[in-house]
Amino acid sequence: MAQVIVNGNSIGGAGNPSKVWWWLSAICFAVFFLMLAIDDSPSAMEQYNECIENADGDWFEE
Repeated sequence: MAQVIVNGNSIGGAGNPSKVWWWLSAICFAVFFLMLAIDDSPSAMEQYNECIENADGDWFEE
């Protein structure tokens, strides 16, 4: 399958490998940005702060 994509014969029989790679990369970026748009989880810093609050700072008190 990978060899077919490299030869440029996978998408609609197009004989231009660069066009195939452009489409593959565009689809990958579209899926990536779609996932970013859907993802509404808190940021890493918010998760860190919430974790520290839940721990009540026990680790940092001597």
